Amino acid sequence: MKKNRGFTLIELVIVMAVIAILAVAVMKGNAYVKYAKYNAVAQQIKSLREASLSWRYAKGKTSYTGLSITELQNAGLIRSDDGTNKFNGTNTVGPDTTATTLRITSDIKANGDCIQVKDILTGMYGSEPSISCDTAGVLTITFADG
Repeated sequence: MKKNRGFTLIELVIVMAVIAILAVAVMKGNAYVKYAKYNAVAQQIKSLREASLSWRYAKGKTSYTGLSITELQNAGLIRSDDGTNKFNGTNTVGPDTTATTLRITSDIKANGDCIQVKDILTGMYGSEPSISCDTAGVLTITFADG
C-alpha cells in the first residue's frame, strides 16, 4: 500500500490562490477605510463652517472675532470631539487676517492625506474658498463669508 506524504500540486495552487485573494481583499479594505477618513474630515470641516456661521449670526456679530473650537463647543454647536480629526490632528477655527474671513485648519499630519481631503473639499465647494496644504499636512481653508 502506498502512503500519501504531503500535498498535491493542485492543492498547493488552490491554497496559494485563496491566500492571494484574501491579501487583495485586505488591501482594498484598507483603502476604503482611508477614504472614509478623508470624507469624515471633509464633513467635519463642513460642520465647523456651518457651526461658525451659526455662532456669528446667533451672537449678532459681523465678524469671527472671539471664535474658537471651545466657543463652538460651549455654545452647543459642535460635539466635544470635533476639536480632533480622524487622523488625531487638531482642528482650529477663527478669523483669518480680516475678522470677517473664516479660517479653519486641520492638522492631517501627512501631505498626501491632506491633498486627498483638499480634493474632496474642492469637489464640495468649488473654487469659492481658498484651500491649501502645507508640507507637514496641515490643511487650511479660508471662507470669505463677509
